[in-house]
Amino acid sequence: MQSSIVNIMRRFDFDEKSGSLLFWKNTWVGNSWSLRLAGQQTNQDKKGLKNYRKNCLRHGEVGPGTWVQHDCFAGQAAQTGGPHQRTKQDPTQFLGQLVVPVFSQGELVGVIELVTFIPKEDYGPDLIQINRLLMDENLHG
Repeated sequence: MQSSIVNIMRRFDFDEKSGSLLFWKNTWVGNSWSLRLAGQQTNQDKKGLKNYRKNCLRHGEVGPGTWVQHDCFAGQAAQTGGPHQRTKQDPTQFLGQLVVPVFSQGELVGVIELVTFIPKEDYGPDLIQINRLLMDENLHG
């Protein structure tokens, strides 16, 4: 599983834009979830992206009762089982985000989070790219 995630992260095309791709691994077995930051890939690292990753690492494990308190957007994808985006349409956003839950054989294995230094209008093309990379590794979002 870990090698599949590493392949996805290495193959992700940032389109020469500044961004980070984070993998939040689900460490819980059964019907619940608990996420721990387990991997990251960065392109054109900026101070805001570094600060965001440091903040994520400080949280440690994020679960159903804690994700809102920590403002961990990956928790929203784990909670709902679907992708979510924060775009430049949100006036409170200073970074853009896309979170995609990752499933293997119907089980949540984690969440991939794309964080961009400049929020995009829409993360649809990135979602398509992530879903294609997941399918290449026999995973799905």
